[in-house]
Amino acid sequence: MRRLFITTSFVVVTLAGFAQMIPVNAEEAATPEAVIEKYGSFDDAVFKATRGELSALRTWENYDERYVRELIWERKNTPEKLEQAQLRKQQRMSRSFEDCNCWVEPTNEYTQITTNMWDETGGAGADVDAWLGPIPMNGTFNLFGTEHAQFYITSKGTISFGAGYIDWTPNDFPAAPYNQVAGYWSDIDIRNQGSIWYNVTDEAVFVNFIDVDYYNAEAGGHTARSNTFQMVISYEGSNYLEGGANVELCYLDMDWAHGDVGGSGGFNGPNPGVCGADLSTGAAPGLQLGRFNLNSNVYDGPNGQEDGIDWLDNRVFRFNVASADVNIAPIGSFSTPCDTITVCLNDTLDLGMSFLSPEPGQTTTITTSPEGQGFTVFGNTTANTAVLDAIFVGSLDNLGYQEIIITATDDGSPSGVTELVVPINVIDTELPPLTVDGELSICATESSVLAASDGFDEYLWSFGCDTQDCEHFIEGNYNVTAYLDGCVANREFTFSVAAFDLLDITYQNPICSTDSSFASVSDSEQYV
Repeated sequence: MRRLFITTSFVVVTLAGFAQMIPVNAEEAATPEAVIEKYGSFDDAVFKATRGELSALRTWENYDERYVRELIWERKNTPEKLEQAQLRKQQRMSRSFEDCNCWVEPTNEYTQITTNMWDETGGAGADVDAWLGPIPMNGTFNLFGTEHAQFYITSKGTISFGAGYIDWTPNDFPAAPYNQVAGYWSDIDIRNQGSIWYNVTDEAVFVNFIDVDYYNAEAGGHTARSNTFQMVISYEGSNYLEGGANVELCYLDMDWAHGDVGGSGGFNGPNPGVCGADLSTGAAPGLQLGRFNLNSNVYDGPNGQEDGIDWLDNRVFRFNVASADVNIAPIGSFSTPCDTITVCLNDTLDLGMSFLSPEPGQTTTITTSPEGQGFTVFGNTTANTAVLDAIFVGSLDNLGYQEIIITATDDGSPSGVTELVVPINVIDTELPPLTVDGELSICATESSVLAASDGFDEYLWSFGCDTQDCEHFIEGNYNVTAYLDGCVANREFTFSVAAFDLLDITYQNPICSTDSSFASVSDSEQYV
């Protein structure tokens, strides 16, 4: 079954505001010497100390900020970590085969924010609690009625206006005290892994957070995870984003929700991560997509209970924060197809989706047309988050071009309407089964040649290979996508790697209960 990814466009009311800095409070009192002794060395303290301890460390007479930043940069750019980053890049690039892919992979036109570039730091320091700016734009961005010609990038997953800020405890919108667009405001830490990039073009500004970890990256018991997302803000008069939008939030794999301060393993802390847009006034307007804190994909709307971070995976949202319209149209969980979707015979296209009512207390109703001829609705729930459960199946009875129209209408005044048109072309081709052959469980020093089944024109593996047979040796969950006459088949699989080589043990078997047997191990240098 294939999943259709759909964006939506919507608008919000306008007001002006002013961002403000917050003080960074020490978490505990300590002397620099005590901090160094606690962690065994100055270098280890840089990576493992708490924010309060790092504040104390910076008062040491021998403290050198340039040395600290160079140390952080070198630690996360070892050959091993660069190789891992390149592999994850190949996996991201494989998404370019998908229709309407919102992700723009950084090129040489982008600027990577290196550890030495941050203009202001506090708390845990560079690559954790910092901001860069002001950065000039090639136009103006309208945030709730105020046009801005420059912006700031914070290490906490946001673009701010008027000032940078350091704040690792997210607030729900609209109560937060900053002018900002938030891709994912949370306690991000890129000392151990991850990178932040930006690009200022003639149409828009792009800011990419790639494989970013959560605080505290090298503390004891930290489980390494990564989030990848992109923010796009377009200028007044620009047509870069569809539907009159001036903000786009694009998410790839989102694997953690909360930092280790109050949380554990990347989840379940006192300050859920948020995304959307907000003013510094602490009151409306503000646009919030959810409150993310859980290791799941549960979701009950933008202003409800805590949500699962996996709900954001592979979603894209487009909206306008320059309109005076007080009612926000329903927010779709998928994006409008940028081209006709090709469906083969007996191929199933999943059209299940949800529409959010951004305003608390509103309800949204979904209508569809036409039903029949391969389009089937199994469920249609009217609620603050309306849900549609539907599929389209290609057959000889519906060959050719057709359109499915899905409309979401809220009960605001005036009512907000979001319409989705899904263009489909059913062709007289039947997809063969897609399977993966080869050894899917290997030892640490081995590799395996994986082979996708015959019958397709092109193949693309999520680890970056684009041939039918591919050699692989890194553990993880993967998929292979195969293409035939514009139709798509997908197969997911798990590849596991044993931590140690399996030994060849020779011994007498069976033996009697009163006897003994001599066992020997060949081709190994160590025995325990």
